[in-house]
Amino acid sequence: MEGAGIYDRDLACLDRSLKASHGRIVVGAIDGQMSCKRLVVEGRAAPLAFCNPDLPAFVVEESSEDAIWGEARFSIR
Repeated sequence: MEGAGIYDRDLACLDRSLKASHGRIVVGAIDGQMSCKRLVVEGRAAPLAFCNPDLPAFVVEESSEDAIWGEARFSIR
């Protein structure tokens, strides 16, 4: 997530009380693994995108509150 200003070993602070919205950096559970991605809302689909434009976005099978854990509010380097 270097494109979003979050680097290896940074500490990201999440807010789980916010409903994640388009363009925000979120942490989601993908195949049982926690992952930090940008949420891109396209109609009814909500793919999670890498900040690297060369990597394709992917859709979480079921975009629910369980899949999206929280929205990143800030990071500490």
